[in-house]
Amino acid sequence: MNYLALLAQGNEASSWLHSVASPQILVFCIPIVAIAGGIALAITKTVVCHNERIARIEHGIDPDAKVDPS
Repeated sequence: MNYLALLAQGNEASSWLHSVASPQILVFCIPIVAIAGGIALAITKTVVCHNERIARIEHGIDPDAKVDPS
């Protein structure tokens, strides 16, 4: 469908949007999106930390060494 056809059928498109954005649907969508986002964030953090550790090892730096702050 092109844009003009969607404008001509505005009632169908807006009714679909209103049905998806209804409170009964959003009650379930918001927690699902939050949980999925949290899982994605945790996986991303784990992968980044792993890649940093591998890079330190490749450069000959001990990633487990304690650094003296002074």
